[in-house]
Amino acid sequence: MIEKRILVISLFCTLLTTYMSGEIPPAKAVFAQYMNQAQTFANNFPREKAYLHFDNTSYYVGDTIWFKAYVTLAEQQIFSQISRPLYVELVDQTGHIADKQIIKLTQGEGNGQFILPRSMLSGYYEVRAYTRWMLAFNEPQYFSRTFPIYQLANSDKLERSITTYELSSSMENRPSETKEKLSVRFFPEGGQLVEGVTSQVAFKAESKDEGDIELSGTIYTKEGAEITSFETLHDGMGHFEYTPSAQPAVAKVDFQGKKYEFTLPQALPNGYVLSTVNNAGALLVKVSCNAATPQDTLAVFISHQGRPYVHQLISCRADAPQEFILPTRKLPAGVLQVSLINRAGNTLCERFVFSNPRAPVSYTHLRAHETRHDLVCRLLLEKKKKKTKKKTKTRTQQRAMSYS
Repeated sequence: MIEKRILVISLFCTLLTTYMSGEIPPAKAVFAQYMNQAQTFANNFPREKAYLHFDNTSYYVGDTIWFKAYVTLAEQQIFSQISRPLYVELVDQTGHIADKQIIKLTQGEGNGQFILPRSMLSGYYEVRAYTRWMLAFNEPQYFSRTFPIYQLANSDKLERSITTYELSSSMENRPSETKEKLSVRFFPEGGQLVEGVTSQVAFKAESKDEGDIELSGTIYTKEGAEITSFETLHDGMGHFEYTPSAQPAVAKVDFQGKKYEFTLPQALPNGYVLSTVNNAGALLVKVSCNAATPQDTLAVFISHQGRPYVHQLISCRADAPQEFILPTRKLPAGVLQVSLINRAGNTLCERFVFSNPRAPVSYTHLRAHETRHDLVCRLLLEKKKKKTKKKTKTRTQQRAMSYS
C-alpha cells in the first residue's frame, strides 16, 4: 500500500499548489508528473522476487522437501541485499499453514527443508515464499508452487495414491466446491465490456471431474438471436469477438449430453476498451469508446515490474478509436503491464502482454566430437544482422569437459 499512498500524496500536493495559483494544469503536465513520481518511487523502493529450486516434483508422506532459495531484484535480476529473512510456508488443501520456515539469506541465497511426518494427510500442498518487503506494496507478490504428496501403500510396491476425505461444512476456510459439473468463465480484454464497442473475450472451460476440457458453443442475444460461435483452442481456453448491447448475451454449450447456459458479463453503458496486438518487434495498443463516453484526455502507461517505461496521451472518440505502435526493442523483456489512466490517477482498463524485444536466434547445427580425454561441444548460432540479408555464423559458446 505504501506505493500507492506515496504516489497519490505527492501528485496531490503538486496539483494542489497549481490549483491554488488559479491555473488548471494541462493533461500533459499531469501525466508527466505521474511518470516522474512512479519512476522516482521505483528507484527508491525496488521490488524483490523470490524463487525456490526443489529437489523433486512430488513427494511421499515421510519424505523431506529440500529447497534452495533465491531472492533477486525484479528489474535487474541480481541478488537482493534488501531482505535478510525469507518466509517459506507449507499450506494444506484447506488453506491452513501446516509448517513454516524462516530462512536466513546470505547475499540473496539460502536453503531449507520441510520434513513431512508420516501422520500428515496426503494431498496437494502449496509451498509459498515471500519477504516482508514483497508484501509492502499495494500488489503483493510471492513465490508459489503446488506439489502432490502421496501416501504409501500397505505393500512392498511403491504405489502412488492420494487420500480423499470430506470436510465438515462447519469448518472455516473450507474450499468452495463447484455445484455445476461444468464451469465456463469469461474474461473481456482490458477487464470490461462497453455497449456497442467490439471486444475480444477470452474464456476458460473446466469440468469438475476432468479439469480442462474441449468444447464449442454459440453466443445468443437475450431474445435468442445467434451472434457468434466459439470453441476451445488449448487447455480449455479460447477467445471470440463480441459486440455487447445493454442486455448481456448468453452462451449455450452441450457437454456430455447435457445443455448448459452461461451469461456473459454485463456491459457498461459508457467507458473504454483496451486491446493490444503483440507482433514481432512491435506492440500495437488500441483504445476504443462509445458515443456515451465523456470526452477526456487519457494516457496509456506501459510498465514492467512496477516501473513505467513510456506513456502515450490519447483523446478517444466513438468515431475515431486511438491506436499507436511501440517498438518492443525500447522495452524490457518479460510481462508488461498496459494501463489506461485518467487525470485523477484512476486505472480504467488494464492488460498484460508478454514482450521479448531481442532479435530471434536460429539454431543452425550442433557439432560434437569425443576423444579419449575430452568431449568438446561447439554450438554455432546464426543471427540475422539488422538491415542486411547476409547471414553470418558466430561461435557464441564453447564448453569443454575433461574426463580422467
